[in-house]
Amino acid sequence: MASLKTVGEIKMIKLPQLSSLNFGTEGVTKMTSIQITDTFLSTLSGLSVATVENLQIDNNDKLTTFDSDLVNITGTLIITDNGNNMEITMDKLELAAEIQISNIKSFSVPLLTTITQSIKFDKNPEFKTFSAPNVTSITDDISFINNKKLTNITMPLLTKIGGGFTIQNNTAMETIDGFPLLESVAGGINLLGNFEKVELPKLDDVKGSVTVSSTTDISDFCDFFKELKSDGAIQGDETCTSNNKDANEGGEGGDSSTGNSTSSGDDSEDAAGSNSVSMALLSLAGVAALVQLL
Repeated sequence: MASLKTVGEIKMIKLPQLSSLNFGTEGVTKMTSIQITDTFLSTLSGLSVATVENLQIDNNDKLTTFDSDLVNITGTLIITDNGNNMEITMDKLELAAEIQISNIKSFSVPLLTTITQSIKFDKNPEFKTFSAPNVTSITDDISFINNKKLTNITMPLLTKIGGGFTIQNNTAMETIDGFPLLESVAGGINLLGNFEKVELPKLDDVKGSVTVSSTTDISDFCDFFKELKSDGAIQGDETCTSNNKDANEGGEGGDSSTGNSTSSGDDSEDAAGSNSVSMALLSLAGVAALVQLL
């Protein structure tokens, strides 16, 4: 393919013989839309683009790395179901609208500052850690779902989420503490997993509902959410449970933030025992009174 400088839209779909490409010159190429689907490409080194509206890379079984010079993605970035353990490096990316990622091992965006829509990571079995050190706000949703080896998410400057905030079924994650400056969430919060420690020290405004549940004991953090609800900082419903074996799947159960769910049963048994003792004492007192009369 001859070298191109400006392209409106390009689609490469179901091209099993396509093993390499070259269009664009670093720093000058602009494109409206790029779709690379079902090809035999093992590298995208010839894709030198600074700005694109939409970029879709999916179902390219030989493609396991993507080193990108992109600076701006004004529409949608979709990278899904390519080669196993795909590693993505976008070290120049500063702005993105919608980001949807699945079946990757790593995703590097050290300069990313602005997300004008959502960022979603779903079903990345080898994905272990994510950091966006310069993102301060997300206009819509943020979600990390079904990433079984994910242990750490770090967004240290994030203060506002304009939509929902979901972390669910990331079974290796034991701690959620990578959002130290997060103050407000305009949608709902769903934190469901095996985590033992949760810290959201600056959170004081949730417009939607809050559902938090873990397979472990997070009663201290449940108390934190209970206080937010009582202070009016959570406008929707608030539910927080510990020791819920079905937490990852979003199942009900476990111990509520008000105490151990088994305590009510124990209290009932204690009360029943006390009543039995009291009745026995009353019976003995009655017998003693009859003896005195005789």
